[in-house]
Amino acid sequence: MQYLIEIISFFLILFFPETTTLLETSAAPSTHMQTLSAIRVIDGDTLKIASSESTLTIRVIGINTPETKDPRKPVECFGQEASQKMTELVQGQTVTLIADPSQTDRDRYDRLLRYVELSDGRDVGEILIREGYAQEYTYNSPYARQTIYREAEQEARDNQRGLWSPDTCPGYAE
Repeated sequence: MQYLIEIISFFLILFFPETTTLLETSAAPSTHMQTLSAIRVIDGDTLKIASSESTLTIRVIGINTPETKDPRKPVECFGQEASQKMTELVQGQTVTLIADPSQTDRDRYDRLLRYVELSDGRDVGEILIREGYAQEYTYNSPYARQTIYREAEQEARDNQRGLWSPDTCPGYAE
């Protein structure tokens, strides 16, 4: 089947070069949506996923959690809790990875940039933000779920959840 797709793609590109972008998108479905097993949480916004070929390191698009693994920094306030929540949500679970065409495929550390959804369809990034374990984070450009994530952060702030509680990390809430 893959061979047939490659032949068709070749002829389409040859005779209709404007379809190249469309073919890159449709010929590589793994870059847009994959359902795989989460095998290890690195921290609150990064995890390892098992694919048939290798282990992938995933950085969740649109969120940032306090650092726990950066050797140049001490463990930040609420970092352990954010890592624990990510572990509770995904460790050993089948998750769906979703690319965002508005973002690059990988970050500067060569981690795949993806949204992560649970088997019931819930968005891991949104859960972490809404419950106060993460903040909305825009790296270079707006992303598809930015409005949802910003609203989730505002709700967490308004309700003083997690990071935004005055008792959790004094001075964290801006």
